[in-house]
Formats: sequence, C-alpha cells, structure tokens
Amino acid sequence: MSGLNFSGVASGLDTNVIIESLLGNQQRRIDKINTRLTDESSRKRALGDIKTSLTTFEGILDKFSDDAFGNRKVTVGDDDVFSATADDTSELGDHEITVSALAARGVSSIGLTQSSTSDVIGAGTLTLNLGETTAETSLAVTLSDTDSTLLDLQEAINDQHGDTVQASIIEVSSGSFQLVVSSKDTGKAGNILDDGDGAESSTLTGFDGTFLDAGQATSGGVTSTQDGLDASFTVDGVGITRSSNEIDDVLTGVEFKLKGTSATSVSLKIDTDFDEVLDAFEELANGYNDIQGQVNRLTDSESGALKNDSDLRALKTTLQGLITRFIPNSATFNVREDDTTGFTALSQIGFATDKGDGKMTVDRETLKEGLEDHFDEIKTLFLGNNQTSDPNVTLAANLGVGFSGSITLDTLANTATLDGTTYNLTREGNSMAFGDDSPYKGMVFFVGQDSSNVTIDVAAGLNKILEDQTEGFTEIGGFLSDRVDTIDTRSKRLDDQLIRAQDRLESERRRLTRIFANAEQAISSLNGLQASLGAQTSR
Repeated sequence: MSGLNFSGVASGLDTNVIIESLLGNQQRRIDKINTRLTDESSRKRALGDIKTSLTTFEGILDKFSDDAFGNRKVTVGDDDVFSATADDTSELGDHEITVSALAARGVSSIGLTQSSTSDVIGAGTLTLNLGETTAETSLAVTLSDTDSTLLDLQEAINDQHGDTVQASIIEVSSGSFQLVVSSKDTGKAGNILDDGDGAESSTLTGFDGTFLDAGQATSGGVTSTQDGLDASFTVDGVGITRSSNEIDDVLTGVEFKLKGTSATSVSLKIDTDFDEVLDAFEELANGYNDIQGQVNRLTDSESGALKNDSDLRALKTTLQGLITRFIPNSATFNVREDDTTGFTALSQIGFATDKGDGKMTVDRETLKEGLEDHFDEIKTLFLGNNQTSDPNVTLAANLGVGFSGSITLDTLANTATLDGTTYNLTREGNSMAFGDDSPYKGMVFFVGQDSSNVTIDVAAGLNKILEDQTEGFTEIGGFLSDRVDTIDTRSKRLDDQLIRAQDRLESERRRLTRIFANAEQAISSLNGLQASLGAQTSR
C-alpha cells in the first residue's frame, strides 16, 4: 500500500486553471462575438462621423446660398461725417451725401442751481411740454411734500416719465448743482418748449423761491439749452429730414449713422465684397474636403472602420463628379454679349480636384478675376437661374429635386411637360404645382395670366445639386439612416447571442466546479484512507 499515491487535487493542483482551459472553446466564441460587437460599434461611429461631415456641409451650403453672393463692401469718403453698412438687398453703385444738420435731443435746465442735491426745494409741479412749436406730449410731475429735495424731483421725473425724458443733476461748479432734463429721442418731436414759447411753454410752479427763477415766484423756470432738431441731409441732391441720426429707410438695404455736418458732398460707394465672397467659397471647399477626407480615412483598405465600403466610395466619386463636370443647363444663361458661352464648369474659375484623394483646391486669384468680370455667371453656376417666355407665368419655387432643363407649361390644361413626359399639375388660384406623388414635388409656378404654351428654362445650380446628394445620405430613411438601422439590428442579435453564450459558459463553469469539488473531496477521503492504512502497516 505504500506505493499508492492520490495526491494532486487535494494537495494543491489549480483546478481553476483546468476549468478555464476546458471552457476555452466557449470563451473563444464569446470573444468572437465581442469582437464583432466592437466592429459594429466602430462602423456605427464611422457612419456618425460621415453624417456629421455631411450635415456640416449642408449647413455651409445653406449659408452659402443665403450670404455668399450678397456680401457688400461700403466705402465712405469721410468717416467723420457718416458711416454706413449695406446688406445683400442693397443695390451696387455710387452716391453723394451732404449733411447740413444732425438730429439732436431737446435739453432744458430746470429751476435755479442748488448748493447740494439734498437742498429742500419744497412742494410744486413741473410740467414738460414736448414738440416743435406746440405741445405734442405733456408730462407732469408733482411733489406734495414741502420737504422735497432736488434729488427727489430728479428721481420722480425718471420714475414717472423715464421712457420719454431723462433727468440728471450736473455739478456746474463746486457747490452749484443744476437739474437738467433731456428727451430720450432726437428730433423736433423731442424739443422741450421753454418759458419763451407762450401758452405752450413748460412750467415750474409752486416750489420755493430759492428754486424758481428770480422774479418768478409762482411759475416759470424751464430754460431750453438745446433745441430738439431733425437731421437734415441730401442723397444725390434730394433733400431729406429724419428725426434720428441712424437711418435705414432711404436707400434699400443701407443703414447710415450721421456723425457730423459737411460743407460739400461725401461719397458713398457700395460694391461686392470680393474678399468675403472668396472666403465663402473657401469655406465651401473646406466642408467638401472634410467629407472626402472622412471617406478616405474610413474606407482605407488597411485601417478603415468601413474598409472598401462601395457605397461610401460611390459618394466620394459622385461628389467629385459634380465638382468636375459641366453645371447642367448653365450654358442657357451664361451667354455673353458677343454670343460666346461663358462659364459652365468650376474648372474654368479656379477650382480643381485631386484625382487621388478627391479633395478640392481653389485658386483665389483666378476665382476673383472671374467674379470681377462675370459675377452673374458664377452666381448662376452655384445658385442657378430661370427664365420664362411669358412674364405672366414664372417659376415661384424649385424646392424639390433640383431640376435643370426646359419646362413647357399649359396653364389652361394645368399640365407641364419635362423631358418628353407630361404631368398633371394641381391648381389653386394663381399657383400651379406638381402633386405629392410627382418626382418634381416642390416645383411651383405663378400664373398671372393663362397661356397654352409657356417655356421656362431652369438651371438648379451646383448648390442645389449638392444639397440633393447629401440629403439623400443624411435624411431619415436615407442611406446612413438605413445603414445605422442595419447595424443596430445586427448588434441586437449579437447581444442576444452574447447573453446566451455567457449563460452557457457560466452554467458549464458551475458544472465543472462541482465535478472537481466532488473529485477533490473523494481524493481527500482516499488520501485519508491511505494515511490510515500506512499507519497500520508501519506498526
């Protein structure tokens, strides 16, 4: 019996290592599921990165449509006379402006000076009449307390009529304080009528004689120190008056701020701000390049989360093709005075794309030259254009798919023919539109007078074409949304598989643990029996 040996498990064999080894196949299956979940998560993040770039680009396109070609540069001959700004509704051109008077607030001193703001002036009433020569506005302030001070009157004026006038106390000299009231608004309507304006004059009554003007113990004491005046100026020789020095209703889209008078006219030039326009083009190019860079990175055959993804590569190729090809139907509009065709492609105005990474570059000098010489042609390339054979029938909106081509309308039959196919339109009053089930939904026409044969030529412009392409990827139900939904479905299925696999693994671990525990107990019992037999045989 001395040759029997049951040591091992009971003597320290690592059963956990044995169990984990036996569970290896199941653990490897779990690891594979986790790897697949990680890959799906990476793909989802990658699609999110692409969507962010596309959504950012859509915002750039919107901003470009609204602002790029409307940037204005304003040049003023003398900034001391006036300043000006202009928005995209302003007309380009030159103007001559002469300022003969600035608008001013009405200002008046009230009563006599006091030795301090706490001097008692007694009880009384201040009535302020505002207007050019007659009282258009009348404001009254009454203090009934005989211990009222100069400060009390100031505060009462501001509390009761602070929307119209402002009362201040000025220290004229050491120990000499003057109450002054000024109108809030400039112009003749803000003029404060004083003691010299007869029945319409402002009045100060009832206060102590130390506050009322000398010799006027019962009334008087409002003295004008500055008349309320309208601004007076000319624009291109036309005389104009306004109540304010800030003017926005003389030239459409132009705001003036009058600052001084001038003996002679001062020039105002409104032009296109080409530097701002060029910056807008570069922002557009940067947004485009961000998309191309993201696609390149994410579809890289070695490290991309969407390795060799054909759909994203198609997006890259499509966008690159839009940039390099002729802009549809632009030749219809970009015809020069000598009957030659103007710009019809971006490559003609300084744009180029790299055949490898698809990124765009912009030659600012070439583009600026094109803008200076043929601004409207470049605007048509990007923002589109339309023209009609009948001014009574026009294209009011092209909000659906960016159509470019020729449309024949019969407003008597309410039909439109495009590319050889005739469509029935819906009609409401002067509005005709494609129906909701039409591929041209969103195209609307205004009909001022019916006609059986009207031709409308349309160029959607690159901006609209790019918007259509990007929205096809980013909108709900679009490519990216569908791909994310597919990933979410696969991930849910993998999550379910992972839970089942982990449950099986834990169940098997518990079973093996019981087996090895029972084996160890049995071996421990045998070892005890061996020890007992060994002790008996050694006697």
